Amino acid sequence: MSDPVDMDGKSPESLSVGLRLQEQQNRALLEQLDLVSQLLRRTCHLSFGLDPELDNDLQRLSNLMLTPEKLTRSQGQLAGLSDQLGLQQDKYEKRLAHWQASLNDTLKQLNQINGLPSELRRQLKALISDLHLPRVSLYRLLPLT
Repeated sequence: MSDPVDMDGKSPESLSVGLRLQEQQNRALLEQLDLVSQLLRRTCHLSFGLDPELDNDLQRLSNLMLTPEKLTRSQGQLAGLSDQLGLQQDKYEKRLAHWQASLNDTLKQLNQINGLPSELRRQLKALISDLHLPRVSLYRLLPLT
């Protein structure tokens, strides 16, 4: 006599193994979502205070607890928030480029002052040279100021 089979032609044992595997995958997904939620909260906390407009978006993002159900319900909100953060990033990068250009102009003006000690003039030239290195954050620009 053969083992009982369900409608799909699978034995109860294989269904049980499949269910256990599905449960393990669900647990792994929940653990991953929790990790991503923690990362989002920490990143938001770290970035908070850089820009008042960005702070509102970061607050909403940090309050979002990711679960499969909430992720599905919040997909539109997340897409909108992602767009807003992208706009904030563009504004931040433009502002940073402006600060970088202003600092560059100031350093060049300082370098043109007559009677500067040669060591100070050398340091100014090094700063001007350093200023043209890629900068992705204000914090990398601050030491030059």
